[in-house]
Amino acid sequence: RKVRVVRGGQGSRATQGGVSYEQLARAQAAADGPGIAAYRLTVSAGSQKGNREHGHPGRELGIILAGQGELEVGHEVWQLGTGDSIAFPSELPHVLRNTGTDELEAYWIVTPPRGILESY
Repeated sequence: RKVRVVRGGQGSRATQGGVSYEQLARAQAAADGPGIAAYRLTVSAGSQKGNREHGHPGRELGIILAGQGELEVGHEVWQLGTGDSIAFPSELPHVLRNTGTDELEAYWIVTPPRGILESY
């Protein structure tokens, strides 16, 4: 299918270690480029996602919908809050942490798709 629609609240979901993922729309790879996947993340206060040791091929873009956090990419750290967005090459090790007292909510876009929900 060339067009995929995921209705609000109807995406596949998974939770691991204080981080909830909801799959939004996803486009498979095509001859003209890699695929792309979008998620709605909910990160509990004090929780984090990612890996400080290694990255993975591709790029990521995050948009903070609510809450406070920090994103460590390589050896640099960016403080993020509601309305902020960030993009980076995901080959670099990266960790998103909720540094606030409330949930951190974000849209997270990954290319190529990583199959995050398929591993749960």
